[in-house]
Amino acid sequence: MLKRCLLIGLAIIIATGAVAFVGCGGKPGVTGISGKYLHEDDPESYLELKSDGTFYANYDVGLLQDGYRYGIRSSVSGTYKVEDDTIILSTALGAVKFWIKDNALWDEQDKKWVKESALPEAREEEKEAGIIQVPDGPKIKVVFTGPSELKVEWEKLGMADFFQVQLIGTLRNISSQTVKFSEIGFLFDGHQVAFIQGRTLQPSEEMKILRGFPGYTENTKVLEVKIKGFEKVGGPTTAPTPAPSSAPIKYADSFDYPVKDDNPNDNLEWNVVQDFGESYAEMGGYHSGEDWNLVGGRPDADLGKPAYAMGNGEVKKVSPLGNGKLGYLVAIEHQAAPGKTFIIPVRYGQSYSYSAEEVTRIVSVYVHLMVDESKIFKGVWIEKGSPIGTIMNPGGGPHLHFEIRHPDAIHSSDWSMVGDKPNWAIVDNKVTGYYFDLQKMVDAGLRHPSDFIKANLGEITAPSASLSLTTGPVGTEITVNGTGFVANAVVTITWDGLQVATATAERDGTFSAEFVAPSSTTGDHIITITDGHNTVQGTFTIEPMVTIDPTAGPVGTEITVSGTGFVANAVVTITWDGLQVATATAERDGTFSAEFVAPSSTTGDHIITITDGHNTVQGTFTIEP
Repeated sequence: MLKRCLLIGLAIIIATGAVAFVGCGGKPGVTGISGKYLHEDDPESYLELKSDGTFYANYDVGLLQDGYRYGIRSSVSGTYKVEDDTIILSTALGAVKFWIKDNALWDEQDKKWVKESALPEAREEEKEAGIIQVPDGPKIKVVFTGPSELKVEWEKLGMADFFQVQLIGTLRNISSQTVKFSEIGFLFDGHQVAFIQGRTLQPSEEMKILRGFPGYTENTKVLEVKIKGFEKVGGPTTAPTPAPSSAPIKYADSFDYPVKDDNPNDNLEWNVVQDFGESYAEMGGYHSGEDWNLVGGRPDADLGKPAYAMGNGEVKKVSPLGNGKLGYLVAIEHQAAPGKTFIIPVRYGQSYSYSAEEVTRIVSVYVHLMVDESKIFKGVWIEKGSPIGTIMNPGGGPHLHFEIRHPDAIHSSDWSMVGDKPNWAIVDNKVTGYYFDLQKMVDAGLRHPSDFIKANLGEITAPSASLSLTTGPVGTEITVNGTGFVANAVVTITWDGLQVATATAERDGTFSAEFVAPSSTTGDHIITITDGHNTVQGTFTIEPMVTIDPTAGPVGTEITVSGTGFVANAVVTITWDGLQVATATAERDGTFSAEFVAPSSTTGDHIITITDGHNTVQGTFTIEP
């Protein structure tokens, strides 16, 4: 066994060029393996293996396979061990494996992590910014670590609601050169807990630092705000911005909600905690959208969670609100493909109303976000389900404010309001974002967000329906399947105007319903399927059918013949081997019934013929001795 362990150790030394101790059964302790490894596609995601058998990782969505999908850059720490050519990280969420190959590490997604080269460190300065006193908690010193070219002016170092540390400030390039950096990291006692995406800054250009987060402990002493990946890129330049006109139009072919359940096992659920049109006295008026919260856990469970574009569209506005204290507003315009429309469902009640409409454009608005302006800016096209920012705390608790606006709405300069200023609610001489008059608010173009989403959840296609059978007698079981109908709408099915079934369309606009062909005359009958916005019709042909009861017996047996699908009010003639034995008149619905006595006949089968002059049906009766 000892010999085998030594051979394994030698094999790793040869393969990796590193001196590593590999214990039998897997032991920590890695003299040559230890170090910092950078992800090949994202150098800001790194894995640091320490020589004492512990590790620390900072990574983005999906870069580590730990059984959990993070919506923002996050971090994890724990212990690790080496088994043969495999490194196993032990985390609170499970084990993560890396393979040693070609002097690098390879993760479970077959991505390469390269050991960081020895690069000269940029000259950094550490400046104490202030002290944050957590109520009944630690006293945390805030320091800024970064190059002398960047200066921060702090507006707030303190606490937000739900015991979150909150930092608000302005970072400015005070040099005469253009600079760039990869991110601003936030570290509690050396462990990163959050970040803001870096960017390029021209001389004298500034950017907002706005961040609130938990993560401290009773023993936390220092919160470091650290500039990472700093570079000087020359004299004053203008950062290139893709020309919006050159981007291909991405038509919206379906919509979905702006939040997602990224962990179904955490017992948390997204809910609307303040609905469209709700009155809020403290804000002086009526609510213009929906406030989405992740409920069921900590009050700040949705802090840092992504908000997603509800559909393909073009960013029309990115605007910091309240000098950044309220986060960013992002507005996206969605355009229907040629020949397609979006449905605005009717809304009516005691407080407000608006008519149903079909429009070719619609605007979605997302508020209280942290936004990477290098990726989300006016004119950029974004795809459905793409993250547009992360939820922050504007005061009163983190949440996403979500609006739907009519394409004809008139927006304020920062797009925070619509319509006429006299209807904008004001408290303490400040516009609150609410509206004095609810009906005037909807007249200005605001629409109920979930109503719109529900009406357009499925792929926006022309509605269609199919029948499982198109011919048969009365009583035939018929299944109707449909696509392209309004999501969650009640679909009504009628037979020649008579309701025979209803169904509720699914989120994707599909439905299925069953009914039995009612008593009807022979021939074609119109089946109409409608959800109030879309109407589709089909045809079912009724064929005549008769029932003979009984079908066997001696001469003199009383026989009843019943029929459906015959011509209304027609005379129905019944014959026994060509001899007329009875007549009846069909009802308006094509049904009839007649009785006769089996005449004197030989033993065996005899033909019973039923006809109305247009339809003829035959059956058999067996004479028994």
